[in-house]
Amino acid sequence: MGDIRSSDPYCILHIGPNRVGQTTVRTWTLNPTWNETFTIPLLHLKHPLVIEIWDFDSVGSDDILGKVELNLGDLPSNCKVEHKLNLERASDTINPRGVLYLDAFLEVPFCNEYMYPLLFFNCPHSFDHFP
Repeated sequence: MGDIRSSDPYCILHIGPNRVGQTTVRTWTLNPTWNETFTIPLLHLKHPLVIEIWDFDSVGSDDILGKVELNLGDLPSNCKVEHKLNLERASDTINPRGVLYLDAFLEVPFCNEYMYPLLFFNCPHSFDHFP
């Protein structure tokens, strides 16, 4: 892992085995703000949304900083919910430190042109690497 005084973080989003999105890299910061929105069609709500936080490295491989999970089955329909999620350990990473703030909105089935639920996900707030 690189310098603990800085990071070049980005997020990778998964639902089940599927990669459903990735944020841009925010350079040289421990408190990035992405403010990026993803619209994700869902076939069911049995798999959680898993968000991995990575540190981009221009030389060598990127380092995983941690992950958070959001149980989609627990989200209320048609209501924006703000979440504050503590980073969890991801594979063989060091003990993660940080909090991810995000908004999630689950649109109920049959209320859109896709004819199944949609998840609107946004990271509007900072990721605090050292809360």
